[in-house]
Amino acid sequence: MPPPVGTTLFSAAYTPPFNPASLCANYLGDHGSSFPGFAFYQVTVPANGTIDVVVHEVNVGTGCSSYQLTVDMPRDLSLITASPSVLNCSGTSVLTAPVANSYVWSPGGATTSSITTSPLVATTKFYATMGYGNAGCTRQDSVTVTVNSTPITLNCPTNTTVAACQTQSAVNLQFAAWLATASGSGGSNGVLTNNNTGAPSACGGSTTVTFTYTNDCVPLTTTCQSTFTVSSAPPVNLSCPTNTTVAACQTQAAVNTQFATWLATATASGGCNGVLTNNNTGAPSACGGSTTVTFTYTSSCSPITTTCQSTFTVSAAPTVVLTCPTNTTVAACQTQSAVNTQFATWLANSSASGGCNGVLTNNNTGAPSACGGSTTVTFTYNSSCAPAITTCQATFTVAAPSTVTLTCPTNTTVAACQTQAAVNLQFATWLATASASGGCNGVLTNNNTGAPSACGGSTTVTFTYTSSCAPVTTTCQATFTVSAAPAVVLTCPTNTTVAACRTQAADQ
Repeated sequence: MPPPVGTTLFSAAYTPPFNPASLCANYLGDHGSSFPGFAFYQVTVPANGTIDVVVHEVNVGTGCSSYQLTVDMPRDLSLITASPSVLNCSGTSVLTAPVANSYVWSPGGATTSSITTSPLVATTKFYATMGYGNAGCTRQDSVTVTVNSTPITLNCPTNTTVAACQTQSAVNLQFAAWLATASGSGGSNGVLTNNNTGAPSACGGSTTVTFTYTNDCVPLTTTCQSTFTVSSAPPVNLSCPTNTTVAACQTQAAVNTQFATWLATATASGGCNGVLTNNNTGAPSACGGSTTVTFTYTSSCSPITTTCQSTFTVSAAPTVVLTCPTNTTVAACQTQSAVNTQFATWLANSSASGGCNGVLTNNNTGAPSACGGSTTVTFTYNSSCAPAITTCQATFTVAAPSTVTLTCPTNTTVAACQTQAAVNLQFATWLATASASGGCNGVLTNNNTGAPSACGGSTTVTFTYTSSCAPVTTTCQATFTVSAAPAVVLTCPTNTTVAACRTQAADQ
């Protein structure tokens, strides 16, 4: 029961015997101060020993008629032990607490006086809360189990950039060598891994790799990251030749040379392992035309194919123009030399242009005859480019001379007994009645040898008309006749004799 109001007590413990006269003799311990009703204190009793517990009323007469003494489990003040207290990673230790009525361990919550730890990966501090008796008294102690662990060292590869345009195999080898420069040490049973999914493309790119070092000790996992980069391939730059036009009428060899030089102005760069090609099938014809060429740049890295187009043009040859001389007729009866000169001048009136390397010729075999005729000439213009042959025809004509007309004098008979002079005059007049025309450069002649005798006779004259053109000679004949004198009839006088001596006049 509760003590009376105002009760104040003091208690102490002694090894027997207790001597009130000597309070310090055999003294084991006390509560430390007076207390109302109940108290708890601790003393050490020798093994198998006894003690005297003395209760002293501070105020006499205020105590209790009886007191209850409860002896709890002895409070062991020794420390928790760990065996072993130092171990390697993943080892276990047996922890033992001093004697108590109850136990609660932390971490873990075990309630026994001794526990075996789980495998330890780091130095760990354990606590035990020990309970004593019914008064709810507790005491907490701790022990530290040290886990030996080599410090973790994880070295990632240096961030690295390698050149573009290598083979993928070469990049893979460099990447593998780079991965191998990672290192990890320390801890226990350490394993170094990485999450690489392969080298970046040889055409450029980056792979960031996480390197992980795991071990049985804390820290269980250590990571670092590094990046392996393949430089990007240079940008592709493809330049086609400028569209070009060259003059017509060169030789094909010259055009081919210019075309080859033009092709060579194409340039390309960038990408990786680039190859520049073109699909040209040859230069265009020297006679004119165009060749459009596709230039293709292939790279082992994207863009794989880059193209452009350019055109090389040979100007078309000028249109062929062939002009023949006008058909011409010249007068007849010129000299052949004059006709030849006119014919040559006429030939020179032909003209031709266009095409390439043109040559104008004709098939003339000479001027026509000055006596008349025609020469039809074919003029031919040859070009090294189509049309290769162009022709035209023209005719040079010498007019035919007028037809030769020869008119002889009419056959004529004149009277006899004229004087020869009179006959000659008549003969000359007769001759002059002959006429001729036509032909060229005609000359009328006759072969007369003179008038017939005035005493009678005939002269047949051949008249000849000569022309420089056919007919070269034209003839006719006519006769001039002087009638024969009448037959002479001579009658002589009769023989007569007259008288002499007449006058002379009388005889006449």
